[in-house]
Amino acid sequence: MLVVMTGLPCTGKSTIARAVARELDASVVSADPIDAALAAAGVPNTDGRVGYEVMKALAANELGSGRSVVIDAVNPFAFVRQAYFDLASAAGCQVRVIITTCRDEAVHRERVSRLKGEGMLDWREVERQRAYYEPYRGEALHLDARDAANLNCMRAITYTAQGGQGR
Repeated sequence: MLVVMTGLPCTGKSTIARAVARELDASVVSADPIDAALAAAGVPNTDGRVGYEVMKALAANELGSGRSVVIDAVNPFAFVRQAYFDLASAAGCQVRVIITTCRDEAVHRERVSRLKGEGMLDWREVERQRAYYEPYRGEALHLDARDAANLNCMRAITYTAQGGQGR
């Protein structure tokens, strides 16, 4: 199984990805450490394409060895999400999409401010990503970061175990 997380920064993707991966005994392929490694190596990744290519290669490798994979990234573009569907098709596995949001801007800003203190992100960057984010229109589980993290994790685990039926 391939689980594709998508949503703006600070909406709970990583927490949910780790919980689902534990339940599925899956590998997590996460954008944040890949982007950090590329930056540390001086590899330009200004539009994110290099990072996504690395993520696709890692996911394809894991799927090819029979492991389930959880993709943990904003995945803002339809072409990026389609690439993951293509990988899953080539590996003969199912895909589940989990969309995270935070519909309360004050809560979202507070979540971002916690990371800003670590020098990782600011609200302007979230707004920049929101401006180009292409909503996913297919079958997916929608989770809101206003809900308790443990509740969202359980919803995601149930969704992947039941083979879909989100909303």
